[in-house]
Amino acid sequence: MAQQQQQFGPGSKYDYVKVRIRVGGEHHVVFSRFVISRFLRAVKISEKNSQKIALELKKLLVDRGLFDITQGQLDMLLFFLIQKYGYTLEHFTRYRMISTFFRERIPLIIIIAGTGCLGKRYIATKLANQLNLPNVLHTSLVTQIQASTKLIDEQMAGEHLWHYQFEDEEAFITEYRKQTKLVRKGIDFDIKKSMKEERFRKPTEERIRHIK
Repeated sequence: MAQQQQQFGPGSKYDYVKVRIRVGGEHHVVFSRFVISRFLRAVKISEKNSQKIALELKKLLVDRGLFDITQGQLDMLLFFLIQKYGYTLEHFTRYRMISTFFRERIPLIIIIAGTGCLGKRYIATKLANQLNLPNVLHTSLVTQIQASTKLIDEQMAGEHLWHYQFEDEEAFITEYRKQTKLVRKGIDFDIKKSMKEERFRKPTEERIRHIK
């Protein structure tokens, strides 16, 4: 350990020391302060404290020579630090739920709905960044694609539906139902595709019990 401290500077030695976390059988992941910090922020721990907890956790592991530990051992140390910074069991439980979703590769699909001009795209993008989600699908893009195939009127696809002039309310509702039906079909295809991919494999009954 003394040799490692001499090799790396005081501000960088912890990030250059690899810690393996065994998650079951022969499978393992490499400890990441960045991922830990993101998950902690997702459970409503402040960004400043999330970074401090993640760094202090890495310091504990390295200073104690714990370079190959189990997920359970890591969780115990993390729970201790979460309490140290004034957070509760509820925060830790949420953290375990999120980390389990990613570790077990369980499908996680979040749908944000609402009327126009509410900032749905902004919320979706920020949430995906916070939870480290790989894909964000905007219904406006689905609408534009369908307009290019003539399934939806191009003029209507180019602007919000409620900005388009209709003869009466019934005509608006008819067009709205038509578009939403087509958009749902487009989204349904992507959801089914995601569920079939290996990284989104269906959880077994044992995994479901573990999460509960």
